[in-house]
Amino acid sequence: MATFEKLKTKRLLLRSLSLQDASEVQKLCDQKEISDTTIHIPYPYPIEAANGWISKQLLQIKDRECLTYAIVLNDSLQLIGAISIRVNKLQNEGALSYWVGVDYWNKGYCTEAALRLIKYGFKSMQLSQINAYHMKRNPASGSVLKKLGLKFKKEKEVYVKGKGTTEVLLHYTMTKSEYEQL
Repeated sequence: MATFEKLKTKRLLLRSLSLQDASEVQKLCDQKEISDTTIHIPYPYPIEAANGWISKQLLQIKDRECLTYAIVLNDSLQLIGAISIRVNKLQNEGALSYWVGVDYWNKGYCTEAALRLIKYGFKSMQLSQINAYHMKRNPASGSVLKKLGLKFKKEKEVYVKGKGTTEVLLHYTMTKSEYEQL
């Protein structure tokens, strides 16, 4: 896996999370709309959850399992969300996931951050494929994946233990050769 480095786009900085981000992460995630559109973010979202999540992300970076970036606005350095790529070393694939705070929806930030991370995944990390999933009932996330050039692969039901519900997930994928043809 490539080393962790800051990534930039026209409007965004993708940087490492730190425990100093916990209060902002808690504030952004403690919204019903965020929990409703993600598998792993509960509502309410206490500060302990933010601290625990950030600590886990930092360990996964150290163990080379997952790179999780804070999504930050270039001009104000305001943290607005997070994006990650989890690595399956055996298959040399990455799994992309992201969230942004409700106040930052519909502004193209997820697409912009994801385009940069996908480029990093294929060029610097030398991944052969990138996968992503979204809840069927969250078409906005699916729209982001389509804008990125990922292709629909399949649908599957999963039980979400923390929420006690079953969700239908849609699986999208892009190979390195497909990326290179964009």
